Amino acid sequence: MLYSCYLLKILSMVYRINLIAIALILQVTFVFAQEKYDFQIKYSPNSIYSSKMETNGDVLVDVNVDEETKAKLAKAGQIFPMKMNMQQLIEASMKTLKINAEGKIPFSITYDKIDFKQQLNGKDIRQSEGQNALLDVVLNGNIIGVNELEVTNIAGLDSNMTLKNSLETSFSKMYEMVKFPNNRVGVGESFTQEIPMNIPVAGKQIEVMIKTLYKLRYVKKDQAFFVITQEVKMKTKYDGFSLNASGSGDGAMIFDMVSNNFVAYRTDSKIKINMDVPSPDGTIKMIMDMDVESKQSTNITTY
Repeated sequence: MLYSCYLLKILSMVYRINLIAIALILQVTFVFAQEKYDFQIKYSPNSIYSSKMETNGDVLVDVNVDEETKAKLAKAGQIFPMKMNMQQLIEASMKTLKINAEGKIPFSITYDKIDFKQQLNGKDIRQSEGQNALLDVVLNGNIIGVNELEVTNIAGLDSNMTLKNSLETSFSKMYEMVKFPNNRVGVGESFTQEIPMNIPVAGKQIEVMIKTLYKLRYVKKDQAFFVITQEVKMKTKYDGFSLNASGSGDGAMIFDMVSNNFVAYRTDSKIKINMDVPSPDGTIKMIMDMDVESKQSTNITTY
């Protein structure tokens, strides 16, 4: 099951990157200014931001080895090519409080529902214990100004320091690395955003670069409609294992100008991953072709 373990780790990492990309996009806000639009996010006090994120991926896994090695793998239960499917649903809420004496807006983030399903060659894969550990997590922090988020505490993960450190790193990178365009953007115009990051996976670091082109198509009834084009690159190398991946996709987003936040986001991506996996018989070259569909909706209410 050595190769299956590698596959599940890499697939989980890809989905995490995908979710991180979604979270990054949520930071961009567009303020109406006649025929041009400023990109500024605005979080409001006494509000609840409820998000639903769904990801579905089909994966074809194969190996580039001679027939003798492939026969050994088959004898060990590793029959290629493999077909995998992963479905993930996450529902999360961010609640903001009134502005405090320091001029900051306190917030808390909770994960309300997590559903993760995997299939290998049409058969369900049993999920590991602790899969829903995020259901016990509460992220507390403050909003500085209108869009800078700082996390001051992560509760509920004292017994899982690996996940806690991973969450802290991922969350901080999300909000540190987004750079918004200074110029206003009109209908038909576009801007590009590049986001480099390191994602911790199983104690190792995956280098990731996400490049996204946003183009404003039209504005209707206080909502801005965008098309997006995205490129993703990943790489890592350690202990005889290496990974190189690249992919691209397109999609659409809807931004609500009243609440100053995105209310819908969708991408369809194709990602190709090449891996060198160490084994007792030498290095196994694995190839993964992924088709990933992701979508998110956000509902914003005040209290």
